[in-house]
Amino acid sequence: MDGNLVPVRDVYGSKFYSYANGFYYWFAADEDDMFILSFDMVNEVFLAIPEPDGIPESVRDASWKRFTFYENSIAWILYDREDEERRCYSTWVLKGECWTKEVTIGPLLGVEIPLGFWKDGGLLLQSRATAELVASEPITGEIKNVGIEDPVLVFNYSESLVSVEGGNCSTGKDLPDFFDVPSRNVKEFIERNAALRQCQSSDFDGPPPPLSLEDLLQDESDVDV
Repeated sequence: MDGNLVPVRDVYGSKFYSYANGFYYWFAADEDDMFILSFDMVNEVFLAIPEPDGIPESVRDASWKRFTFYENSIAWILYDREDEERRCYSTWVLKGECWTKEVTIGPLLGVEIPLGFWKDGGLLLQSRATAELVASEPITGEIKNVGIEDPVLVFNYSESLVSVEGGNCSTGKDLPDFFDVPSRNVKEFIERNAALRQCQSSDFDGPPPPLSLEDLLQDESDVDV
């Protein structure tokens, strides 16, 4: 994982982000590859997490990619673009700095997008026919309707006595939208803070001041991802 300047071409919002253990994660891309971009909320540092090694290029190119969390660790899911009738969902889990292939679920019938995992290891998916939220039973693979209709977003959370509606922050913004960051803002945040670190000991005026996290999340009306 690289904690220096992270080259970013695109950062994907909508259903491609999540938060856990003090880090926020987005799907991102440079000129060549997809990767996971993480932001350390405490140290205000970006990290680039590459996709798992050892996946044949033919499989990688023929698969949709998605990340979520499995047993409180980052999970990378691949599933076939072509076989829409009987899809298998292969899951790699990040343990330390190494990806481990953990579980393959399926083939499953009539489902489309993987959204996340239950605590019991069952996979949450979106039904192709109805766009409703469904869940696969981890042992039998049986599909059960959860009873929630589209639009559907799945987020990890930790139980807390603090209300997400209280306090002084983000009073006019939905929590998912708060972290839907324009890619150009991420790039500017990285470049300006990296330039500042390089010039901290200099006597001249140097680069512009660093962007704060609040600056990063402004001007979302210009989102272009």
